[in-house]
Amino acid sequence: GLEAILGAFYAGLVLNKFLPIRSPLMNRIIFVGNAIFIPYFLIGVGMLINVRVIFGSWDVVYVSAVMSLTALAAKWLSAYMGQRIWHFRRNERRLMFGLTSGKAAATIAATMLGYQYGLLTEEMMNGAVMMILVCCGVASVMTERGAMRIHIDIAGETLRADGSDGQRSNARQLVAVSNPVTAEEIMNLAILMRHPDNHTEITTLFVRSTDDSRIVNTGRNALRLASGAASAVDVKVHDIERYDMNIVAGMVNVMKERGSTDLILGMHRRSNIVDTFYGNVIEQLLRTCNKMIIMSRCFIPVDTIRRLMVIVPTKAEYETGFRQWVERMGNLATQLGCKVVFIVADETARFVRGVLEAGKYAIETEFRSMQSWDDFITHSADIEYDDLMVVIGARRTSVSFSTDLENLPAHLMRYHSAQNMLVIYPEQFGADVEMPEPIDDLLSQPYTTNPTPWRLSLSHLRDVATAHLRRRHIDRLRRKQQK
Repeated sequence: GLEAILGAFYAGLVLNKFLPIRSPLMNRIIFVGNAIFIPYFLIGVGMLINVRVIFGSWDVVYVSAVMSLTALAAKWLSAYMGQRIWHFRRNERRLMFGLTSGKAAATIAATMLGYQYGLLTEEMMNGAVMMILVCCGVASVMTERGAMRIHIDIAGETLRADGSDGQRSNARQLVAVSNPVTAEEIMNLAILMRHPDNHTEITTLFVRSTDDSRIVNTGRNALRLASGAASAVDVKVHDIERYDMNIVAGMVNVMKERGSTDLILGMHRRSNIVDTFYGNVIEQLLRTCNKMIIMSRCFIPVDTIRRLMVIVPTKAEYETGFRQWVERMGNLATQLGCKVVFIVADETARFVRGVLEAGKYAIETEFRSMQSWDDFITHSADIEYDDLMVVIGARRTSVSFSTDLENLPAHLMRYHSAQNMLVIYPEQFGADVEMPEPIDDLLSQPYTTNPTPWRLSLSHLRDVATAHLRRRHIDRLRRKQQK
């Protein structure tokens, strides 16, 4: 009964020599096999299974258990021997075990031939199908866990105890503008997030895909306003107006040409009811660009922000751009003289403290524990009109991505459409970044760096003035209502 399997195997070996891998014929063969032959074969085997026998007799259960345990034990033993021979780590052994445990076509073919020739009983055939089901499930779970832990191990190896002043000072910002109304605020935000020792020029970009004079004039006006805002604080600016059939491709190409590390742009504003929260351009950017992307939407001037509320996902410390965005928040809070509240998991909070301590930021910080999505909803309800809500996102292929983040755009669009907001997607797959040692909060109190006395005094005066203006505004509204 082996001639059918061996014949098909040798026929495939012979044909492979005459068919290039990327030839049209090879693509059609693979498509036909995956779309027709393999599903038909699997469905045909499934139709042969007697479900009553599986659930009506302990013999099938016993045979299935023995076959599944034997197959998994053999694969685990081979993975263990491979680990010993090639000096693999435990997670690499787990990944090897997951990749080799799956069974499907060859096992089913051998089982059907054995059943047709009377070598296997009906119980053994049903047991083999159950074994395939168990092995495929175990293989999927072990492969996913092994790959995720290997990714985390690789990211953890880049965490170093040394500082990274060179990394911080070499940040190159690209500010993309198209609307004169928001151009100045976006540029002011970019300047506030720069470290004082960073003297590299900021690139301002306007990308257009049409020759419409109205759009061209609007974009050039936005470039002029953004450049003027930077020139007012003696920051060098390089203006670029680019024509490209694809706006996203134009942005990505300019980032590569200029060696930019940060892309700062305004948040998309919905134009119709079917429009998404991020918009088509930003969604394409997230798929094609692995650099840090910062989206801004402020209804009040940036320099009037009273508090930063930073929402951080779990395992964010394993992302390549973790240190960069923490430093950007430290720079922003230092320039504004405001308090920073990190809503973050306890393990991630240790690394955030380490970055802030290494950078010696004179800011007041508070850490609130977030262990689930419900905690985020609870804490986000505490955001005021003069707070800046900063959401740290995660791309689908990143370690910190979860199903909760998949619902993040819908949640922000529904409950936080009228709040000042920054959405930051950290850099991914970049160069190794040195990280400081994590710092524990031994006293279980809100962590605070050592701000200077004059900064605390200014912060207190600012809070008093803000509260006074708020009371005057409320009294004015009440008098209008009484009239």
